[in-house]
Amino acid sequence: MNVCFTGLNEPIIVGPDAVSVLEVQNRVLFCRLCSSLVSERGSEAEEPYTFWSDDGEEIKPEGRILFVLSPLSLPWTDKALSNGLSAKLERLVNEDEDARQGVEYAFACLKSRLSEVALSLESEYAFEIDWELKRYLRTYGFGVELIENEPLLDKLIKFLALAKDVSLSKVLLFVNLKLFLSENELRKFYEQAFFSGLSVLLIENVRDGVYYEQERKYVIDQDLLESW
Repeated sequence: MNVCFTGLNEPIIVGPDAVSVLEVQNRVLFCRLCSSLVSERGSEAEEPYTFWSDDGEEIKPEGRILFVLSPLSLPWTDKALSNGLSAKLERLVNEDEDARQGVEYAFACLKSRLSEVALSLESEYAFEIDWELKRYLRTYGFGVELIENEPLLDKLIKFLALAKDVSLSKVLLFVNLKLFLSENELRKFYEQAFFSGLSVLLIENVRDGVYYEQERKYVIDQDLLESW
C-alpha cells in the first residue's frame, strides 16, 4: 500500500517486505501528520492524504490502520484482533473432529449439571442461547497470556505474533516506538515483523542516524527537506 500526503513529494510505501519508517524531525508537521492519520479523514484531514493499493486503486482510509499510539498500551482487545482470534480458533476446532467433539461434550456436561442443580429451585429454567465457541471465548476473555513485569520487547513480539495468527490485513502504525527500544531490540522487532508478513509503519519524531536491515526509511528534517 502507498500512503500519499499532499504536502510530500514521494509516497510512503508500506508492505510486508520491510518496516517502513517516516521520520519527521519537525514537531509541528509530525503532530499534524499523526493527527491526520488518526482522524481517518483522508483527503479532508488537516494534512490531506490518500491510500493506494499496489494495483493503483484508491483505498478508503477508514479501518485501514491499527494504531499503536504507545507501546506501553498495546491494543490487545482491538476488535480486528479479538474477533479474528475467536474466528481462527473456532475454525481450527471445527477442522479437528476430536477437538470439536471434546469441546461440545464438555459443554453438554456443564449444561446438564447446571440443569440438575436448577431442579431444586421453584420455577423452571433452561438455557435460551445455544452454546457457541466464539461467544464463550469473548465471555471468558480468551487472549494472549501476559506476564507481570515482562520486557516490552517480549510483549511487542507477542503482539506481532497475535497479528500474524489472525492474518491481520490492517497496517500496524506505531508512534515513536524507537524511543522505547535499543538498537538490538529494534532489530529483533524488525525481524519478527518481517517473519510475520505484516505491514508495519513507524512514525518517529527523533532523528535516528542508523539505517537497519528490513527498514524502508523516509526522512523529513527540521527545514521540511525530504530524503528517502
